[in-house]
Amino acid sequence: QRKMDAYFKSDEWKEAQRKMEASSEYFKSDEWQEALRKMEASGEYFNSDEWKEAQLRLKELDKLSDRLGSEDGLGIVIRNASIGKGAFAGMKVYIDGREASSEEVDRLDPEKIRHMEVLTGKKAVRRYGEQASEGVVEIKTRK
Repeated sequence: QRKMDAYFKSDEWKEAQRKMEASSEYFKSDEWQEALRKMEASGEYFNSDEWKEAQLRLKELDKLSDRLGSEDGLGIVIRNASIGKGAFAGMKVYIDGREASSEEVDRLDPEKIRHMEVLTGKKAVRRYGEQASEGVVEIKTRK
């Protein structure tokens, strides 16, 4: 009992109490309220159209990865996304402004690609018409 009484009178106990009070004050602070707001907003973001569009673009890049890789498994990298063999299902492909056949895409040397952009939805249809409703891949090569 004496040891316990002594502990509750000690500086260690007083410091522990001070820290507990300070932490409980934090949860009432504007900083904590802002953190909560950001956490809630992030949940809303993951249900947003913007997030869904980003996920669709990632899936399209996965599709592209099968098409542009080489036989030895090497491919190109675009913003940390591997690009390799078997994609463009339903998508139109334009190389240097001209619609390309799947054979032309298969023959394309990844080293010659300067820029590549995937257009989806309204943006693709606005630029290329209804035939682009499945999406468009624009490839610009080095001359």
